[in-house]
Amino acid sequence: MNTDPFLTVIPAVFLFAVATCFSPGPNNLMLTASGARFGYRKTLPAFLGIFAGWGGLMVLAALGLGALFDLYPPLQWALKLAGAVYLIWLAWKLSFSGSLSEGSGDARPVTFWQAVLLQFVNPKGMTMAIGSVSAFTLPGDAYAPSALIVLSVMLGTYVFAGHAWLFFGQLLTRLCRTPRQVRVTNGTLGALTLASVVFIFWSP
Repeated sequence: MNTDPFLTVIPAVFLFAVATCFSPGPNNLMLTASGARFGYRKTLPAFLGIFAGWGGLMVLAALGLGALFDLYPPLQWALKLAGAVYLIWLAWKLSFSGSLSEGSGDARPVTFWQAVLLQFVNPKGMTMAIGSVSAFTLPGDAYAPSALIVLSVMLGTYVFAGHAWLFFGQLLTRLCRTPRQVRVTNGTLGALTLASVVFIFWSP
């Protein structure tokens, strides 16, 4: 087998993975907020849920999720609407979550299964999955191994990206000492999440 095409795929998909996995989005902002409020151990189930759910979404994309959306455009719009509702709810929760101290109030961290299910209404995750599979897989007999490369690189990169955002949340806990600093931090996280709703309907 000629390995040259695969050697081309790996650096290309890696650059795409770094640019998209480390950028702000619902998953990363959720990990930041949860890391700030609940710490690493209590946020770990949410991270694992994101990894498992998004991994499943990547597999579905490789099996033809994008083609399904082309055949049934209303399905994609329904998911976009569900994603918009989810992001608005998440923005509200982040903006008014109160203290960043671990375990404060009656709030609970996102569970593993909640994080799994949220991937299927997460527009950024869906766009990343379909976009990476569409852009970097190879045709013919090379499709399956190239799809495996794409999935491995994307998911492997997110292990580092998700932890970076989670640890950033823990850093915020140490930096935010006054009620005003907490309000500004929560409001900023909420505003960034709310702004991402625009891109749901802006993207093709």
